[in-house]
Amino acid sequence: MFFIMSKFIHYKKNQDGERIPCKIPDENGILTLIDKFLPGYNQLLVIANDPNDYLVNDSVAKVLADAFVMTNKKFNKIKVLDNRTDNQAAELIQSADFIFMCGGEILRQLEFLQRINFKELIRNYSGVVVSVSAASMCLTKAICNFPEHEKELAQPRVLQGLGIIDLRLIPHFDGKNLIYQGTTELPNLV
Repeated sequence: MFFIMSKFIHYKKNQDGERIPCKIPDENGILTLIDKFLPGYNQLLVIANDPNDYLVNDSVAKVLADAFVMTNKKFNKIKVLDNRTDNQAAELIQSADFIFMCGGEILRQLEFLQRINFKELIRNYSGVVVSVSAASMCLTKAICNFPEHEKELAQPRVLQGLGIIDLRLIPHFDGKNLIYQGTTELPNLV
């Protein structure tokens, strides 16, 4: 199994905020790494952040698949792991060549990954996993839970993650300029 936790540009937003697929750039050598470790382009699996938002989940999968096509890499099958398919999680994960884990709300995604027993299901996986933002954080032992929305203010600041990787991740943080999510107002972790 090969994990990539990086910026993964595969869409641009139009004037209405709609995600439009684009050619995936080889930023930070990400495509080079994917080509090196990817066993094949048979099946793409998108793991949802919100397992109940089927419309968004299907849209993310389509945009990502189209972006790969624009990059001259076409998957034969595109699958989504959410509440419609959670009872097939083991089969979907093991048959995927490439797993894309969506970002979003940390606690919601962590609960979904725990419920499907992701840590055990991924143990013998031999493909490539790209995790974005909250998904990457869920894979760690301890999660620094920065509230991004008012409804998240009551959530604990430190959560126990899945413990698949032993890192502390703070996505969207620019350590040089001490900017998080475009502001110098850092959230209180205490």
